Amino acid sequence: MRVNMASRFASVGLLVGVTVLSSGCGLLDVRMTSAPESVLSGDPVTFDIKLTNRSQCPVEPAAASLVAFIPVGEFDTFVFGDLPEDLPPQVLQFIEEVRQFLDALCVGGDPPIPDVPVLPALASSCRRGNGEIVCEVSGLIPAREGSNDNVTFATLGDRAQCELESGTMRCRLRIPLPMSPANTTAGALTQPLNCLTADQFSNAVDFDALCFVGTFPAVEGLEPGEMAMGQVTLPARGAGVVRSLVVAMTTNEDEAGVCKGGTDAGQACNRTDMTACPGSTCGEGICVGGDNNDRGCDVATQTADCPNGGTCAACADVSTNGFLPLDCTTTTVIALEVAPAMSPWRLASLGAILLAAGSLWLRRRRGRG
Repeated sequence: MRVNMASRFASVGLLVGVTVLSSGCGLLDVRMTSAPESVLSGDPVTFDIKLTNRSQCPVEPAAASLVAFIPVGEFDTFVFGDLPEDLPPQVLQFIEEVRQFLDALCVGGDPPIPDVPVLPALASSCRRGNGEIVCEVSGLIPAREGSNDNVTFATLGDRAQCELESGTMRCRLRIPLPMSPANTTAGALTQPLNCLTADQFSNAVDFDALCFVGTFPAVEGLEPGEMAMGQVTLPARGAGVVRSLVVAMTTNEDEAGVCKGGTDAGQACNRTDMTACPGSTCGEGICVGGDNNDRGCDVATQTADCPNGGTCAACADVSTNGFLPLDCTTTTVIALEVAPAMSPWRLASLGAILLAAGSLWLRRRRGRG
């Protein structure tokens, strides 16, 4: 069983905050380091990425999207896009809190997750098109009194088109499908995290690397507490201080579940997918102890789902707090300066000076002889 990853690609830009931060800590923790801290433009920068499943349930898929070398002066525009000023105050406050949060995170700080407005009824769906996957995301934003709040905007390089109308935000995201390249893999802990760079995709993409467990597009998941590590090297670009942002992607914590029975008993599932567990249903949690240990369950029916002393632990009740589904590093890129070309007059003057110096040296040598 594989969970469709397409709806998790909308993790950069305004949708990062809406779908990731506003849903709590998430189920995957991601950590990233990059080296060296200072590098010449075009020289390699190595990113080490680690994903950890903090849930008591297995999760699927497990992946991370990396966007590298964003100039610090353009970081806000990249993350939030060219947003109109006439947005609801809840959204404007949310944007400012996320901006401060990312500023601290990117320089190695450990800032608290900001409080963000709750956007109820968030929903997403995807379909496969000609060489791409098209996803639609919608959510409710409280409308202001005396305003119809009808605005449109684009982000993710115009791949995401969004509109806000009468308190409902809708976004359509287009995701190019990759070719079938050979995977590039690096060191691993428990599970390998394989990475594909942007040039290994058939069309232009809005990330520099996509790292995942398994073989794309059959992306796999992680068991409770399991980790995956990988590495990707990219040539530095730009000049000055730049930032690199990585975002973990998996099933939303409110949708994550475990199959109660059938052929996929005990495997991760998405509770919004009615066909996720052939011959059974997708439970909101996992049995701890009892006859059905490590199988799916619902808290309300845990006595029947986890007989003989078992309890049902909800997948959304993560065992450890303080982790983040995104991380950021900072690099200083030094641009190579090309020596300015000399004008013909300067070349002629330089030639005359060298000729005079050479003639003087030759006369002195002859005089000594």
